[in-house]
Amino acid sequence: MISLAEAWRLLERNVAVLGSTNIPVTKAGGWVAAEEIRASINVAPFRNSAMDGFAVAAGQLDKLPAILEVAATLFAGRQTDTVVCDENKAIKVMTGALVPDVYDAVIPIEDVDYDGRTVTISQPVKPGQHIRLPGEDITAGERIFNKGETIETLAVGVLSSLGLETVRVVRKPTVKIINTGDELVPPGRPLGKGRLYDSNGPTVQSMIGRFCSSIDCRPHTADDLDRLTRE
Repeated sequence: MISLAEAWRLLERNVAVLGSTNIPVTKAGGWVAAEEIRASINVAPFRNSAMDGFAVAAGQLDKLPAILEVAATLFAGRQTDTVVCDENKAIKVMTGALVPDVYDAVIPIEDVDYDGRTVTISQPVKPGQHIRLPGEDITAGERIFNKGETIETLAVGVLSSLGLETVRVVRKPTVKIINTGDELVPPGRPLGKGRLYDSNGPTVQSMIGRFCSSIDCRPHTADDLDRLTRE
């Protein structure tokens, strides 16, 4: 029996890192980054509304209540080229919609009175409220993963938000599992007298599955040196 430290030393001396390959980002969960990954864009790349509500110029609301005409409606993903922006008017915006530069605040729809044509604002409005700035989530150039770092499943969404279709990862090994023990019987077969169902083999498969490209699980092998050597 060797110590854990000695086992690690043996692995480090005898195991080499495999080469790398490109895989779809959607399948990258559980793989190891083969190179440093940095953001090429800001996320989000533009000023956008954090709420469903109304974009306004806060400086025009010194006297409350204020009644503003609603000039247009902006949905997420829509362009503003055809929208007439006037700081003396409001624009109805949906969450994620681009906020034109003339406006510096968004008021949630539940905090105003809206009759379909005008909006009445009774509460103080602070510049910047409910507006998400470019790069607020991720800044262009920011390091997302170090080389050798595991890409966890939830990080797939982060990589996708950067527009990445593929990511370069370290290849996973093919692993052989040899189940040994004269007393063991594979699950699903009749259990004879003095025999036990094999639990270690399935447990090992479950533990290493995400780290392997494939697992070659050999049928049960008896406690026989010649047979073990052949395997």
